[in-house]
Amino acid sequence: MAAINDLIRQIPDAALRERLEQEFARMSKNKKFGLVFEEHIPECTPLYGVPIRIGSTVAKKTGRIDDTYFGLKMIK
Repeated sequence: MAAINDLIRQIPDAALRERLEQEFARMSKNKKFGLVFEEHIPECTPLYGVPIRIGSTVAKKTGRIDDTYFGLKMIK
């Protein structure tokens, strides 16, 4: 961020420089810079033909892919 501040200071137009400083300060409060770990919903991919085991996360073939269930016991 220091590089951006240095570049803003090089702007000869005082009004433009002031406006950019204000906007950058406002943006810096809302935006995370640096190493950021974003939180996402886990993605689901159907794996047909893979055997279901106890402890597997499964979904019904006829249902929505994001309606998942945790396998507790084997059903025959």
